[in-house]
Amino acid sequence: DLIQDKILQMKKLFTLLCFTVLASVCFGQLRLALAGGPHQSKILESNNLPGWTDLTKPGYSGRSGFHLGVLAEFPISENKRWHIQPGIFYMTKGRKFSRTYDTASVQTDSLSYKQQFSPNYIDIPVNLTYKLPLGRKTSFFLSAGPYIGFFYTGKQRTETRIVEQDDAVKLKTNEQPI
Repeated sequence: DLIQDKILQMKKLFTLLCFTVLASVCFGQLRLALAGGPHQSKILESNNLPGWTDLTKPGYSGRSGFHLGVLAEFPISENKRWHIQPGIFYMTKGRKFSRTYDTASVQTDSLSYKQQFSPNYIDIPVNLTYKLPLGRKTSFFLSAGPYIGFFYTGKQRTETRIVEQDDAVKLKTNEQPI
């Protein structure tokens, strides 16, 4: 069932891309742009565990990352105001968690715990865009459309600083692909 849905989505995307290529041949010039930049992402979490809001939730923070890709523009109307803008982008997302334990008030062997969840995606947007002219060479863009996102790669890294039985402090690190 899932494979059939993916095949159907790919057929629709292929049909839309064929239409945009045909439209660009009929109405004008193809434009390409390199797009990207830094961004901040985070995964929002909530639950009803006692103490979650005061103890655990403040330890979560966003992950700085970037996105980079190529965006094309195909005019699909004779007046050059309507366009299709497909693209392909690489994007990093994720979150961080950090907690330090007060061993004077809590009996634990852990001094600190850090976790970084780092998934990376390939996004393929296909936007329908209307250009509203503001001046001779200036336009305001109104754009919307679907996109398909694919999980590309990722990892989860954890660091735990613990006190061993002989009072030695040891750092345990675990990194696994996701």
